[in-house]
Amino acid sequence: MDLSAHHGKGFSAAERQNAICLDVLDAWFDPSPGVEKAYLTSLSSISHSPELDSESLRSAIAYKKHLPTTCIGLGAGSSEIIHRVFGSRIGATVLVLDPTYSEYRFVATAKGAIVRSFALDPNQGFRITLPALVDAARGCDDVVLVNPNNPTGQYLTREEILGIRESLPTGCRLWIDEAYVDYCPAQTSVEQDASRVENLFVIKSLSKSFGLSGLRVAYWVGVNASSVITPPWAISQPGITCAVAALEDEEYYRPLWTETVLRAEAFSEQLRKFGFETWTGSLNSVLLQLPDGIHTESFAHRLLEKGLVLRTPEGMGEVLDNRFLRISLPKIALEPLVTERLKSALS
Repeated sequence: MDLSAHHGKGFSAAERQNAICLDVLDAWFDPSPGVEKAYLTSLSSISHSPELDSESLRSAIAYKKHLPTTCIGLGAGSSEIIHRVFGSRIGATVLVLDPTYSEYRFVATAKGAIVRSFALDPNQGFRITLPALVDAARGCDDVVLVNPNNPTGQYLTREEILGIRESLPTGCRLWIDEAYVDYCPAQTSVEQDASRVENLFVIKSLSKSFGLSGLRVAYWVGVNASSVITPPWAISQPGITCAVAALEDEEYYRPLWTETVLRAEAFSEQLRKFGFETWTGSLNSVLLQLPDGIHTESFAHRLLEKGLVLRTPEGMGEVLDNRFLRISLPKIALEPLVTERLKSALS
């Protein structure tokens, strides 16, 4: 089974080597100085096995997020947790947004589930209509909401999510992916609620908003989550050490989360001037619709020739046709070069 096809147009390592790669939503900012120091300190541990159950990380998450340790499960990145924990099964019916992060659709299909799509209208800003969503969930075993949604950046409030949960059929499980929730206003997360109520689960990456993508660290929250089997030594010791340091350095990151949303909106406005239709929100990226007559595949290859890689829409659903691309926020120093290459590719 091809594990990469649903993550957009694949380019070889050689093709990507000298390109500016903006197809993955990695942070545009560096980890905190505390994380960098922790990483250097942790190098002395790489010849030894890491903590058996990553207990120091679990304790740090519990303390910083005000969660019981029994409700925290850990994993080597959110995609690993999705593959291992996401509860779809043969014959189950799973409702996912369209468009949205591709991993849930992929995993549900691979496990033999029936996947329903809840289409979001670009002309309505990809907003989720709550009554229609609840109606679409009738007969479903699982409902997945990426909040804020990737690639559209729209988000639901905590109250809206809890209202959806109350309205779902008995026994239906609600999965909330909060990989980018730190870019939303405070109090958007439902992770504390997930520690108290049945059939509500939150999956949360520490990669994106803390700049730790290369270390593969994530957690999930649910009633008695820690009782679900997790492989021993699941997270490397550098990953554990740096994630703990990042959680302790939230004051460093918080202004960067605010700046991310402002930068995304400014970047979006700039790209609209070139003729793109754009959407953004609480996300470190901009969703692009190409001008009439230009198609995604040919444009992506044109960009590659200019040393720029963007995310094509494969796997995100059916709403995004062959005129859509997603671009993550570049580092500030690279933004002028990126915009110039985009503008040039349109010529």
